[in-house]
Amino acid sequence: MSARQEAEAKLDDVSSNLRSQLKSKEEELMNLTSVHTAAVAAYDRRVAELELKVARLTEANKQLELRRHLDCEGWTADVTVLRKMLTAVDRKLHEMRLVERLEDDDRLDTILKQLRQKAPKGVQLPGRSPAPAQGGGGGEAQSVKSALAEGLQDVQMAGASAGSLAVATYNCGLDPEKATKALHEFAANCRENGTRYRLGGLLRDFLHAYLPDDAHERCRGNTHVALTRLFPVVRNEMISEFESKDDFVNALLTSCHIPFYFNGSWMTEFRGRFYMDGGVAAFIPRPPTEYAVKVCCFPVSEVLATVQDRVAQYDRVASLLDVSISPDAYEPWPFNYAQMVTWALVPADDDMLRYMINKGRKDGRAWAQRMQLVPGDAAAGRSGGEGAGDIGGGAERAAERVRVAQERRDEEHGGHGAAGDGAGGAQVQAGISMGADAHKK
Repeated sequence: MSARQEAEAKLDDVSSNLRSQLKSKEEELMNLTSVHTAAVAAYDRRVAELELKVARLTEANKQLELRRHLDCEGWTADVTVLRKMLTAVDRKLHEMRLVERLEDDDRLDTILKQLRQKAPKGVQLPGRSPAPAQGGGGGEAQSVKSALAEGLQDVQMAGASAGSLAVATYNCGLDPEKATKALHEFAANCRENGTRYRLGGLLRDFLHAYLPDDAHERCRGNTHVALTRLFPVVRNEMISEFESKDDFVNALLTSCHIPFYFNGSWMTEFRGRFYMDGGVAAFIPRPPTEYAVKVCCFPVSEVLATVQDRVAQYDRVASLLDVSISPDAYEPWPFNYAQMVTWALVPADDDMLRYMINKGRKDGRAWAQRMQLVPGDAAAGRSGGEGAGDIGGGAERAAERVRVAQERRDEEHGGHGAAGDGAGGAQVQAGISMGADAHKK
């Protein structure tokens, strides 16, 4: 066989092998195509089933949302009715207490008439017929007077941030002298060691040290601690039921949680949820009562006075601006908001703290005198907080500093003596002033 023939034979063998391989690959490709077609069909069926299932779940979810909405509306209506009924019961009890205490029949009839004019319309007491629906009327001052006459232990109190410490201090029955001692120790520690990132731990230690072991029981139901809940939306939340002293202290710490500054974290966890300082969502929280006396440690009276006449027709807005006691409510206050914020974060010296305590007592007394709640002062012609007392101990030195600051401010404002012009506030002043003033009254 010649070389040409051998080459042709080898070429035929190679061609035959390539043809057989090509045929095998074609068969394998056909099999893969069949598998692919079957897989696509299966996935299409699965997608269709899932889409159908999603549609059914979506419809079911819509039905659940509708039911939840209807349930919520029903619960809200029921709660509203119950609240109105409780208010009516409370009003009736108040009328009964007035009947027992007041001997002047004419004055009693006048007060009862005013109270009934303030009663909400269409509220029926359990087992009684509906009261006559009448609008307008007074009675608020008389109601407040009788409440104070019967004792502050029956008054609901609410506070945010340092204000929660103030109401907790009072409702726990902490002696004013003991509260003052705690204030000065706390302030000295803050001035010496700083407050940033350590305020939370320091405040926890002081609360556990000074509050009684049954603090949670003494404050249950009458102390409403304002918190700012962060999720799912930012909103105010009031806590008045406490399981233990630790739970009560944690509620107070949560209300005082200034983002980052408090302990380095911008929020804190309480009862499985996340919160921050209660003053964020409720600057001056209100207890669940018909009447409330609002106390603010910030000099806001002059600022509010400029806008109250514009919003007087809007009852809800006007009620938010109705602050009864503040540093500039009854006398000029020379310090601006920058200074007040500084004192809120780093306490003032002991002389100024004593002066602030005195001022809190004096402002509270001035309010009581304006409301004619101190008959002895009215008979003696005292007003503007006269007769509130003075704890001394350096407060007179701070009073001189305040006088000089006021004179300087008068000169800067052309002798018109304006009060503070911002929105800061001394948390330390709020706590001790409210606590001491409550004991005084």
